[in-house]
Amino acid sequence: MPAGAESAIKTSAAPKGFESLTEPQTTLVDVFFAGRPIASTLATFTADTITIANPLEVVSNIPNVKNSETVLTSLTGELNSNTDLVCPQITEKVSAEVRKALMADCGRLLPKVAAIIFDESKFRLDVYVGPEFLFVQKLDLNRFLPPSDADASFLTSFGGAMSGSDEAKNTYSFSNQTIFGRGEARLRINNSYASTDHWILDTVTGEFDRNEQRFVIGAMRTRSMDTIGEFKMLGGRFTTTTDTRLDLGVGFGSQLVVFLPRDAQVDILKDGRLAATKFYQAGKTTLDTSRLPDGAYDVTLRIKEAGGDTREESRFYVKTATLPPADSPLYYLESGILLSEDSPPYPELNKVGLIHGGTFWRLTENLGVGGDLLAGENVIVGEAKGLYLGRDMKINVAGVMSSDLDLGATVGATGEVWDVTYSLSVRRNWSREKSSTTAIFDPLGRSSTQIRGNLNYQWGEAQWSLQALSQTNDNADDTWSWGPSLSYPVYRDAEWSAFMRAEATRSESESVAMARFQIRFNEPRWSATATVAATDNNSETSVGNDNEGVFGDGSANVAWRDLDYLPGDLTLGAGVNAAQRQRSMTGKVDYTSRWGKYSFDVENSWGESSSTRWGSNIATSVITNGDIIAFGGRERQDSGIVISLDGTSKKAEFNVMVDGSNKGVVKVGDRLPVLLSPYNTYVVRLESAGGDFVSFDSENRDITLYPGNIVGVVWTINPIIAVFGRIIREDGTPVVFARVDDAGKGTFTDDLGYFQTELSKPGTFMVRPAEGQACEIVVPAFPPDQDFADLKDLVCIDVLLEANQSPGDKDKNIQVADAGKEDGKKEFDWAPVISAYKKKLESNTVEDKSKSKEKPSGRNFYKKSDDVQTADAKDTPAEPLLRKTETVPEAKVDKPVVVASVAPAVKPEVTLPEPTSIEPEGPAVVSIPVPEVVVETPPVIAPVVTSGPDKVTGSPRNLLAAVPEILTTPEVATIPDVPTVEEATSERPAWLVQLVALRRPDRLRDAWRQASDKASGRLDRQTAYMARADLGDRGTFFRLQTGEATDRQSAQDLCNELQDKGLTCRVVKTKAAVLSDEGAAKSFCALEGTSSWAPSCQPGLVGTASASPSKAGAASGRSTPQSELSQQPDPKQQPTEALDILGPEYRVQLGSHLTAQDAIDDWRRIENLSEGFLTGLEPEVAQVDLKRRGIWHRLQVRIPEGRIAARNLCDNLTDLSVSCLVVRR
Repeated sequence: MPAGAESAIKTSAAPKGFESLTEPQTTLVDVFFAGRPIASTLATFTADTITIANPLEVVSNIPNVKNSETVLTSLTGELNSNTDLVCPQITEKVSAEVRKALMADCGRLLPKVAAIIFDESKFRLDVYVGPEFLFVQKLDLNRFLPPSDADASFLTSFGGAMSGSDEAKNTYSFSNQTIFGRGEARLRINNSYASTDHWILDTVTGEFDRNEQRFVIGAMRTRSMDTIGEFKMLGGRFTTTTDTRLDLGVGFGSQLVVFLPRDAQVDILKDGRLAATKFYQAGKTTLDTSRLPDGAYDVTLRIKEAGGDTREESRFYVKTATLPPADSPLYYLESGILLSEDSPPYPELNKVGLIHGGTFWRLTENLGVGGDLLAGENVIVGEAKGLYLGRDMKINVAGVMSSDLDLGATVGATGEVWDVTYSLSVRRNWSREKSSTTAIFDPLGRSSTQIRGNLNYQWGEAQWSLQALSQTNDNADDTWSWGPSLSYPVYRDAEWSAFMRAEATRSESESVAMARFQIRFNEPRWSATATVAATDNNSETSVGNDNEGVFGDGSANVAWRDLDYLPGDLTLGAGVNAAQRQRSMTGKVDYTSRWGKYSFDVENSWGESSSTRWGSNIATSVITNGDIIAFGGRERQDSGIVISLDGTSKKAEFNVMVDGSNKGVVKVGDRLPVLLSPYNTYVVRLESAGGDFVSFDSENRDITLYPGNIVGVVWTINPIIAVFGRIIREDGTPVVFARVDDAGKGTFTDDLGYFQTELSKPGTFMVRPAEGQACEIVVPAFPPDQDFADLKDLVCIDVLLEANQSPGDKDKNIQVADAGKEDGKKEFDWAPVISAYKKKLESNTVEDKSKSKEKPSGRNFYKKSDDVQTADAKDTPAEPLLRKTETVPEAKVDKPVVVASVAPAVKPEVTLPEPTSIEPEGPAVVSIPVPEVVVETPPVIAPVVTSGPDKVTGSPRNLLAAVPEILTTPEVATIPDVPTVEEATSERPAWLVQLVALRRPDRLRDAWRQASDKASGRLDRQTAYMARADLGDRGTFFRLQTGEATDRQSAQDLCNELQDKGLTCRVVKTKAAVLSDEGAAKSFCALEGTSSWAPSCQPGLVGTASASPSKAGAASGRSTPQSELSQQPDPKQQPTEALDILGPEYRVQLGSHLTAQDAIDDWRRIENLSEGFLTGLEPEVAQVDLKRRGIWHRLQVRIPEGRIAARNLCDNLTDLSVSCLVVRR
């Protein structure tokens, strides 16, 4: 290196003229945590350090912070920027290996408390918090089953068995279980009838489930203990239960908690195989283990972080249903009077009182302890028990002692050692001599010892086992047995298999050795087996037994299965058997269908003796919910559904899919009962199995079942018919270029009024022409058994309300409306209002025509419709940074939509929307157009890079003016002042906490009371609100919301507290209360408590509420004073001038479409999915000419709060599966 070169490179100060670059700079930086924006704050930075101006604001926005004061201290003052950890910008040309090397350590920081990484080029500050200072993020899982979907229902199941022979008397028995259910409550009756004991009533209980609690009353059987069996009693029981839990896949297992510095995908592997995988957000996170099997074993966590980094961790995991969840210990308490076991037909009272209580706790992830206390007839029994789950081992122990000093112990163990699986059970009772032998209540009984053991070893394909049993009782002979066995598969393929089994048993009375060889054939329709065996039997107690010695036997059986001939499953079988001195032939018939299960067996034997024996079994059910009755069911369960198909299609067939499993085939007019296990929510849908081309609802139906619930699920199936016709008005002129609503997407008339579409049913359809008044057509009934219908000419009737001029017809314009008093009605005459409205409309039409003559010609790309207002736009010079704009009073419109160009803002002309009829509370009102106003068009959202400037098409017009309301009385109609949207909603909070969404509004109060009980006082000072949401094909839901907050973080804090108390919740943005089109019903109202902005819900109003935010009405939910309604706007009032400082604008772009109507249709879809995040935001459609790429229409919403708010909104929409991006002006 030349002399002086080093000094030329290293300098002690910045070059001349660049001194300011090394000085501290203060600017606004974007703060991120876990890769997500949380705040924007001022910060002062140098080349190596940065100081946050307001660290409290940053810490308060970090989620799940455990010790905020310590974290705040770590982020206060001058902080190391850690610029060497900033991830570099990598081009696509870099190889994967190089990319992985460059990204290996960047963006990764594991501080003890908190630290930051500052990217000066992007003014981005990432905050990192140590795992010890973060709470664990809980899984977003519903904890309990939702309320039942069933009303009153009835289910009775029958089971019967009959047998007979030509040597003995025929015997039979029948059993029956009947359940009367309603919601989560039920009455259960178990009884039987036999040829020997006749009718016996076993148990009668009334049961009720409430979340994790169960209440039982009646004649029942007690809970058994580990060392003592069950008793029958008349009384009641309270117990906690896990039957209603939905999170048991996670709750029964130990928690797997990991710290993720970045968003990552976590794979859970068991024995090297993938058992579960899921994406998780950065932070301290609990993994979803619902898919892992039961047991105690090691798992491997494979963590794949964003950026390509992968690491693995090993954990020990335990899942078992024998241990209760850690957050729900098991409690039970029962008391009553003992009932006799052998006193048919009714159980008799023994007049012995009984009380039994117990508990079981999960102390650690693999250890549980509990105890029971049982008292009755001067005897008290106490039991202690424990359960331990280890790696490849399970041990349970229990000990019991009574007040008579009787003792008992139980030990059980299962596990695996050196590839040998074992199980051991030992039970021992020590009972003292009783002074009285007539005691009714003797829990421990006589002294006894019982031991069972089993060993199994897999050697290749051979299975070795050893079993042993010993039983000793006072005043009874001891019994014992032991012996080995071997099973080996000689041959096996898809159809044929051969097995060999050998076993030997030694007992207190005999020794038996047996060898057996069997060949099997199996294919879908036919199956057969052939077996030969040899047995050596030596008795230790008798002499000359006919069964002693060595003898052989053999058998052959064949079965045929019906696969497609009958609606059910039919199996026919026959066989022959040959023993030492006996021969026999057998036959059987099994049939399982929607009508139940039936079987019949017969055997004829000859040899030393001849006889014929037969037996039969039957199992079926009868179910009803009051509206439908069904008979049968393939399985015997305590609840079910009944599938019914209505409609006119005669040939269509459907498979009934329940949780993805086919439960049968059903046709129109049929009813298919499907019995299902209770305490579950099932997903039910139809899949077409052939037949007609039909229209039906293909969406899933979620059905929640409790014991005794029968839910009828009805689908309407109608054939789809191609129709052709012409739409004309009453004067015979065709309705051209009109959209036909609800007649299929994209149904329009042509230039002669003709249209063609596919319809599933006749009815009334709205026709919306490009120009002129909307009208309705009536499609008549279709001809039967036809695939095509010519509708000829259909007369379209205008939907504009006409006022009768004849005084005698005046009563047709009088409607009855709510007069504002309870049960009070008042008649209002619409005729004066309609006449005044028509005069106003005609005067506006004349003014529009005169203005259209002066308007310069432009090019219209789209026609105006009721839902989308579009207009032409022209290029204008660029706007200055500071400008003056005219301001006018704000008002409301029915979903204003702006179609704007990418040119800067201009002052467009305004086209008035068509009038909309409104029905608020009290006096009826109707909307009237207001004078034209000057508004701004949406600014350009992003520059388009082309060879030349983008061509702007059309001239922009905006319809942001609202439709004021008119008070109508029989005497006068006046135009009131309409408050601005800000004024109308000034009393409303911005955010609420949503607790639950139900299909029935009458259950919201119960849901609120249950939530209040579980919240332990946290909701005592809160108000409960109901919001109705009409979600189209998904149905109508009624949302329970609470926690009035002016900012999202406050609402989120309340939600976090409720989640810690076991409640589920989410934070939503509030919607304005509106008035329904169907009546004066509130869509947002207070269920409990008081509020200045949400009116109280009345029982008659809940059912007709509407949550559509696009309807005109009372935005704030408060009534307008009469004095305000009587004031009219001053037409001489001039708009005031105000300074408008233009800054950067941010928008959330939701899509790009070929037509404006497609954009508006997409907006309605997204609005239904947004769960309130888009409330108060108006859609804008920007029309952009992209040259060769064509003209596109961008659907956007403007976010005046800035970039962070826009990003937060986009993140919330992304969580709801709505695609979006943030763009900047």
